[in-house]
Amino acid sequence: MRLAAESSWREATVSIGDNPTFDDVTDTRVECHIHDFSGDLYGAMATIVLVGLIREMRAFGDVAGLIEGTAADLLISRRMLSASPPPTPCAESAGDCVEPGLE
Repeated sequence: MRLAAESSWREATVSIGDNPTFDDVTDTRVECHIHDFSGDLYGAMATIVLVGLIREMRAFGDVAGLIEGTAADLLISRRMLSASPPPTPCAESAGDCVEPGLE
């Protein structure tokens, strides 16, 4: 993922869907966990490029199970991203590219 105010890409794990562990969350959401980052990004524009699917949405039995599952997802995501080159903006590519639309 890349923030509009930055030129470099950051690794992140993304969840797209509802949250079946909690009955009160039924709408589709996009949640992006930026690896090794802390800060307030509310209202910031970002470009997200999906590299692969880790797993389908599923309900966990409790919050502890959700936390454990999320930690496992982060490890898988880090391995997947370490094997993938960063996205290439279309202006720099002759083939497959990502058009951020942030400029």
